[in-house]
Amino acid sequence: MLGEQAYHLAGEKYLAAVLDGAGGLPLIVPAIGRELSLEELFDTLDGLLFMGSASNVEPRHYRGEPSEGGTLHDPHRDDTTLPLIPRAVAAGVPVLGICRGFQEINVAFGGSLWQKLQDVPGARPRWRHRSISRRARARVRAGAAVAPGVAGHGQRFLARAVCRIRRSVPRTRLSAQHP
Repeated sequence: MLGEQAYHLAGEKYLAAVLDGAGGLPLIVPAIGRELSLEELFDTLDGLLFMGSASNVEPRHYRGEPSEGGTLHDPHRDDTTLPLIPRAVAAGVPVLGICRGFQEINVAFGGSLWQKLQDVPGARPRWRHRSISRRARARVRAGAAVAPGVAGHGQRFLARAVCRIRRSVPRTRLSAQHP
């Protein structure tokens, strides 16, 4: 929401990645849940990028504890992405998730999340306030299709993580991660 009006937005960094990095035409799929005709959508796309967001997947989707007050959620996005992801994979449409997008892929196939990084055993979050974003290094897995030629390098990404994968599912493959 911006003011009293709902918007369907995408950050320029994601649009540029699709355009410049993948040579595709970025199209925004609106978060309108059941009103979206998936078959028509699959006929027009070569792949789907599920991007990051300041909001989190609602814990009810992975049988998690209720969120703390003030936690941002986007139920319309959940109602759109969570059914869309497995149907896209079943239809042979490639999917890529970044940050919340990867969390959505994990939850859509039955995985779960840690809601707060400080609850992850052995994790040492480098920042505590959720509105702080920092550039951080990520390790890129050798052979990752999303980053040929950069495997093993400490690529710098903007990091603003609050949630983390708790239980992953076999159908997902991690391409890069923050240490």
